[in-house]
Amino acid sequence: MRHDIVGIWRDGDCVTVETIANYYDHHGRHFVFPPCNIMQVDGERFRDVRVFVDNHALFEPPAN
Repeated sequence: MRHDIVGIWRDGDCVTVETIANYYDHHGRHFVFPPCNIMQVDGERFRDVRVFVDNHALFEPPAN
């Protein structure tokens, strides 16, 4: 799995990171999907992290 950062935005104690995830499963299939992480920070520490991703394609059975 590899994540490429698209953008990082900070507003006060909220940091939002948009990425593009590249994933190869054990069948050799390649998937690309767009996760987004929203983090609340307290100084240099994370107070809360939420990950949003539409990875439904990972759960589709491989084609024959």
